[in-house]
Amino acid sequence: MATGKNLVDILVPKIGSGYVYGGQGQICTMAMINTLMARYGRDHYYFKGYSAEKWIGKPSFDCSGFVSWGRYMLGLNPGHKSYSANGYYTMTTRISKLQLLAGDLCFIVNSDGHATHVGVYMGNGYVVQAASTKSGVIKTKLGTGWSGYGRLKDLVQVVVKPTVEYTEIKFGANGPEVYQMQKALALLNYNPGPLDGVFGPLTLTAVRAFQKGNQLYVDGRPGQQTLSVLYGTADVVPKKAAA
Repeated sequence: MATGKNLVDILVPKIGSGYVYGGQGQICTMAMINTLMARYGRDHYYFKGYSAEKWIGKPSFDCSGFVSWGRYMLGLNPGHKSYSANGYYTMTTRISKLQLLAGDLCFIVNSDGHATHVGVYMGNGYVVQAASTKSGVIKTKLGTGWSGYGRLKDLVQVVVKPTVEYTEIKFGANGPEVYQMQKALALLNYNPGPLDGVFGPLTLTAVRAFQKGNQLYVDGRPGQQTLSVLYGTADVVPKKAAA
């Protein structure tokens, strides 16, 4: 079985390749651009100051075609079937940003819940993606532009569940446990205020918002259930009081 890391290892060497809307790894030619342009329209290929012609002679992809090519190379996409970014969004298992592993997919999702772009998480906070006609295939930081995350069901992911020990965090507490919680909340776009290790009013508001957004009991107290969901893959175990 192919793993998420296998997918990343296949895709990373393609950094520097081209972006052509509708491309799935073909060497870009003028004939290819004309064929695709007849299908999808000129606006996908010609822009002010640049065009898809810059990628002539290079392997070229669009965002979903890049993922499809990688899966094809791993034997997971017989016939090199084409999928859209939203097609991949609907066929993956939803995960949180904190659960990302190499080979998971990152999506830009619009207000209608429709994915308009897809990239592949490399690990260590980076994404490899066929970004745009102007940029081609590039490596970028994960950043805040991504708004959805998914795991391909035909890739094996080895999920290591770390044990997180904690003392119950109460309002007004301070220390590394609070900082860890603030950092996790911020990563999921729940604003805890300054990452200062102090459980103040803004952090309390963020905890409550996180609980509400994840169908948890809303009490503003980060207990075992709340932290289990917050840390994603972690098994949260209360720290025993000192004897």
